[in-house]
Amino acid sequence: MRRKWGLTFITGCFILTGCSGLKNIQDLTYIVAIGLDYDEEKQEYTAYLQGQNFANVAKQEGAKPIEPIPIFIASASGETLNLAVSKLYKKSEPPIFFGHVETLVLSKRVVKHRFREVIEEVGRNRSLRHTMRVITTEEKLPDIFNIKALFNYPAVYTVLYKKILMMCFRMK
Repeated sequence: MRRKWGLTFITGCFILTGCSGLKNIQDLTYIVAIGLDYDEEKQEYTAYLQGQNFANVAKQEGAKPIEPIPIFIASASGETLNLAVSKLYKKSEPPIFFGHVETLVLSKRVVKHRFREVIEEVGRNRSLRHTMRVITTEEKLPDIFNIKALFNYPAVYTVLYKKILMMCFRMK
């Protein structure tokens, strides 16, 4: 009887172990910022995603690349936020991962017309952090997401991701 249980236990350990559901770091698109806009005339949302480019994040051997590293930005529109984001899921070849989103940028039109709906929808999403910074702007969202960092650093080293921005936002 002991042998039977021992054999069953060992067999179960071999069958049930493994990392079959995990994905490699390079097989995901890491989103670090989300921008939301609303068009009153068309009555549709536009979602902008800024993805992390790992080309110059990790230390590399040899010389530093001279050419600037591109910033990955995607956008899609839909009647609801879910439709807009689902279009972005379909566009992205490596699957999108929202676990690293630090900043939510809302246009003034979203704040004026659909703020409650947007905040409720973002709050329901379990794949987003609960400690995101929420920023409002009158500028065009693609312009904000295309701001270059100094010395060819990645976009996460811009003011958009620094805690000091949150302090300035609270003071106003």
